[in-house]
Amino acid sequence: MKLHEIIEYLNEYQDGRDAYTVVALVRREEAPPDEEMPYDAVPIVDVEVDHSDSEINLIIEPPEHRAAGRPALSLRDFSSRLQSLLPEHRDYALVTACELPELDDEYVFRLDTPVVAIAISEEDRRMALVQWYEGIEEELGLGTDA
Repeated sequence: MKLHEIIEYLNEYQDGRDAYTVVALVRREEAPPDEEMPYDAVPIVDVEVDHSDSEINLIIEPPEHRAAGRPALSLRDFSSRLQSLLPEHRDYALVTACELPELDDEYVFRLDTPVVAIAISEEDRRMALVQWYEGIEEELGLGTDA
């Protein structure tokens, strides 16, 4: 998903939802295959630009910090930050980004995962960005026609 695509979505669906929080839906690796919603809703806490990879990084907390981590961005703040990036970074890809433990004194490993879908939960008052994972195309009915 590109920056301009999420901006178009926000322009259409944000009204009346400014106080909603923004989360990433991260698939649980240990989830049983028949579990209906095998995801954890992980707060998006910041937005950064990675010029070297032409990506907008939606920062999520590493697993060990999630319980006491920073709060999720509100939809208003999230939208405002993305809108400010639009003129220069229109075609940058959206990825969730999680910094994992340092590999050594000079290198921190960061896991970037593409965002492939958006969902609004009126009940939970949040917007969820769905990360790519192996098999998601089939689950969402997005099969490729060859």
